[in-house]
Amino acid sequence: MYLLYALSVILNIFAAVSVAYSLLDEKIGIGRFFAPEGFTDPRFRLVLGLFAFVVGFLKLIFVFGSVAVLGDFLPAISGMVLGFILILYFYLDRASLKTEGLGKMEEIFINNAGIFGAVGLLLAFVHLLFPAILFL
Repeated sequence: MYLLYALSVILNIFAAVSVAYSLLDEKIGIGRFFAPEGFTDPRFRLVLGLFAFVVGFLKLIFVFGSVAVLGDFLPAISGMVLGFILILYFYLDRASLKTEGLGKMEEIFINNAGIFGAVGLLLAFVHLLFPAILFL
C-alpha cells in the first residue's frame, strides 16, 4: 500500500506539472526545473496520463490504513482527472475530426487546464504532507 501511496503522490505531481506547464512557466518559471520538451511531449503525456488514471482508480479501490473509508478520495479523483486531461491532450493532437462533444470537453478541460493542474499540485503536496487524513 505504501507503493501505491508513493506512486499516487509522484504521478499526481508530474501530471499536474504537465497539465499546468504553461501557467506554471509563466507565473513561476518552472521551465528552469522541468524541461519543456519532456512535459509537453504528446507521448510522454499519454503514458503519464494512463499511469495517473490507473493509479487514481486503484486508490479508490484499495484502502490505505485500517480505516475503511475513502480517505484518499480527493487525490484519487485528482489523479483520474489529470490523467484524463493528459490523454485528451494526446487525442486532440492526433484527431482529424472534432465533434461537438469533443469541443465541449476541450472547452471544459483544456481551456481550464492551468486551474486543474494547480489544484492537482496542491492536493498532491497536501497528500504528501498529511497521508493519514481521513477525508482528504
